[in-house]
Amino acid sequence: MDLPRRRRARRRFVDRRVLGRRARGADESGCRGPAVIAGDRAAGGRSLCRARPALAGGRGLGSLGEREVGSLGERDVRSLGGREDEGEDAAAERVSRTHQTAFLPGGLVATTDMGLDIVRFWRDAADGLRPVGQVVLPRGCGPRHMRWHVSGHLYVVTELSREVFVLAPEASGAWRVVGGTPLAPGLLDDDTAAELAASRDGEFLYAGVRGSNTIVTLRVRGDGSQLQPVALGESGVNWPRHHVVVRDTLLVGGQLSDEVASLSLDQRTGVPGRVRYRTAVPSPTCLLPAR
Repeated sequence: MDLPRRRRARRRFVDRRVLGRRARGADESGCRGPAVIAGDRAAGGRSLCRARPALAGGRGLGSLGEREVGSLGERDVRSLGGREDEGEDAAAERVSRTHQTAFLPGGLVATTDMGLDIVRFWRDAADGLRPVGQVVLPRGCGPRHMRWHVSGHLYVVTELSREVFVLAPEASGAWRVVGGTPLAPGLLDDDTAAELAASRDGEFLYAGVRGSNTIVTLRVRGDGSQLQPVALGESGVNWPRHHVVVRDTLLVGGQLSDEVASLSLDQRTGVPGRVRYRTAVPSPTCLLPAR
């Protein structure tokens, strides 16, 4: 097959289940795109996706943003490699794979560990980052990306179980799960969740789903601890790896269709509409609005 024909074939949408298996194999190492700092000025937070070698033979921290881990003792590093209720053999079968770092207000840092299903919290100190707590999520859910909300809650989308967990701090400063919801009924078994973005007013969340190539819209209710899925629509691209809200538009990067699509956002319902424009971009994996 000549080169133009191969390119055309690559751009075609393939069977959902075959695509799901193909992309999961290509994404086992986590975020392969360049290190990108992104954030929402209204939320006052920043997010960083960067891969780094894991500590303690892969059982410790995979990445911690732009600073190295503070002076952790051997016992501390071991404790970060598995759950307290797991034996040494069980923990050894699982490998820590930190995927994203989020900078929260007050100098707090949060990281997702997709390998051990843990969200860890750190405090920025003079000699580096110090661990201050963690939240253990259901085994096999695969926490991927986070989004801090002005209500003080932290939303965590899970790649493998396709859910959003709601985390909140207690008076003591310890974080815990206070809510959550599956993304949407009708998703395929091979689907994997990707990015989680928020509307400008914080009333809606948008979760990208690879495989079925859809965008799930969730409404934030109550004090921010309640989430309600309200719509499931086409993303307009093949393999929506990342997306970002810019004014009244949702920009979606199609990693396997080599394009970025712009979807209009309904100001009343918050639901993305049809594709308005497409821009050719080679395998986009992370979008960052220009400041």
